[in-house]
Amino acid sequence: MAEKYFDVLLAHNGSDKPAVIALAERLKKHGLMVWLDEWELRPDYPWEKAAANIIETTYAMMILVGKDGIFPWKDSDLLRRLVSIAFTALKRPVIPVLLPGCPLPPDLPLSQNINDWVDFRDGVEEKILSRIVKEIKREKLQALKPRIIDWEADISATVTELHLENWKSFDAAKLYFDPFSVLIGANASGKSNALDALQFLSRAASGALLTAALQGDNSVQALRGGIEWAARCPGTAFSLGVKVRADNATDYEYRMECKTEGSHCQLVAEQLWQTNYDLDEKGLRANKTDDIYLYLTDACQPESPVIIVQLLPQKLVQKHYVSTQRVQAAALPKSATMRELPRPASRAQSVLFQLAGQPLNLEIYEAVAAVALSLRGVFILDPIPSHMRDYSPLSDRLAPDARNIAGVIAAMPEAKRKEIEDKLTFYASQLPERDIRRVYAEPVGKFKSDAMLYCEEHWTDAGEPPTVDARGMSDGTLRFLGILTALLTRPAGSLLVVEEVDNGLHPSRARLLLEMLRTVGGERRVDVLVTTHNPALLDAMETDLVPFITVAYRDFATGCSRLTLLEDIDQLPKLLAQGAVGRLSTQGLIEQALHSGDKV
Repeated sequence: MAEKYFDVLLAHNGSDKPAVIALAERLKKHGLMVWLDEWELRPDYPWEKAAANIIETTYAMMILVGKDGIFPWKDSDLLRRLVSIAFTALKRPVIPVLLPGCPLPPDLPLSQNINDWVDFRDGVEEKILSRIVKEIKREKLQALKPRIIDWEADISATVTELHLENWKSFDAAKLYFDPFSVLIGANASGKSNALDALQFLSRAASGALLTAALQGDNSVQALRGGIEWAARCPGTAFSLGVKVRADNATDYEYRMECKTEGSHCQLVAEQLWQTNYDLDEKGLRANKTDDIYLYLTDACQPESPVIIVQLLPQKLVQKHYVSTQRVQAAALPKSATMRELPRPASRAQSVLFQLAGQPLNLEIYEAVAAVALSLRGVFILDPIPSHMRDYSPLSDRLAPDARNIAGVIAAMPEAKRKEIEDKLTFYASQLPERDIRRVYAEPVGKFKSDAMLYCEEHWTDAGEPPTVDARGMSDGTLRFLGILTALLTRPAGSLLVVEEVDNGLHPSRARLLLEMLRTVGGERRVDVLVTTHNPALLDAMETDLVPFITVAYRDFATGCSRLTLLEDIDQLPKLLAQGAVGRLSTQGLIEQALHSGDKV
């Protein structure tokens, strides 16, 4: 039987029943579907149990308080839970109302963002009631309105974890992201493989065919190893996923499983769910409350070109995480109710991208948009100085090798261009090899469609300062400027990844590079992940950065890559007593501690 939806649920004390019924009747006259226990429940059915279930199919909640207080039970746990589901998880309005006989507004466990009290102590005013009804109807229309992702929208969520299973050299691992994160490890430890996973997910979320995301095509380069080395040998299946933080109360977790066969890669399973948290009095994350499946896929035959997607918005269910196995819809509890008809999707692309182009209801739209935009916001930068020295066409986005740095700067509006050039000049002037007075780019040629990067150097006070274009700049200077330009032009909320960040830079630049990455990234809300094994850069990191350093290494017993937070090494205090992180890394002491089992 199809579920019955209501516009508003009335939470109240039974002693106020006459006033509550009178208000419910007036709401009905305004055209609202009202859930009231007196009308909807048999006498012996617990109100508390019914309310916890019905809140998921209701578009608003009113908390009615009369002369005897809010609820007849002793504590407020149920009220807090109902509010958490309605307001935090489902983004529904919660409206507290004072009924006749209520002496003062009571102290209720409500979020600070909940609407102000509606005062009906002197009677229900039609003008105020009409405004409430209008708000509830507007909320209902918003919840039911189909939405399609706007790819130009701001990035509102942040990638906080990367999950890898049977990917290249990894059997199972997690990589954590903070506003500034560092990944260290010896050659062949798996650092690049982890970044390739991030690149693959970003490409898949952007609409690339899964085969092309691995093998490359006319628009993107192949990932290292292509299709043949995507899955951990000797297998042919791998799973990748991310955790995305939307706000203090909400995380999204996304996972896709793929299988390679010959020269093709196809989707085997995909799922997206939402995890909700209670907030404490300061608005900070407290206890985990619920997992909500938003969509998952049915098992499909190996030869099938399509996979069936089950959309499950709003319904709270127990999350079943299926590791490296096909996700079965039957794995859900019987209470899980499908709200929409199943949708077929191509196995050649991610379901995430395909749903982004289809009308979605509010809950699924918000989750898909948050995850898709955050993954599309991942930018893996590898500035190649030899590519940066030539003239470049005017552009609105920096290329992954920074080849068009001049074109990006020169194409900006004048005020923005000056802001960027001033920041480039500020940091470049602190480079030790020469005194740089100005860094800028300007259009060149007859049609002004190309640009060149320049810097003015100061050697003596006599005469005009010499100007050098990109063809005469050092590799280290160009890489430094490329990284800084990426930081200054990436959208807020995005993740910038720089592999071997100090490659080509003089060791004396290490502290300046570190300061620039942390300061500019923090100012612009651009998260930064860098990889390095340069002892000078590691030594420049103070102890406050230790919690944000991850070590990649190989497990001698299995040959698989592992990822471990530096702070999770039991013997870390003893190690740090022997010297800075750079020295420990150079002498191999970190890897020795990991292999000796000194890890939590």
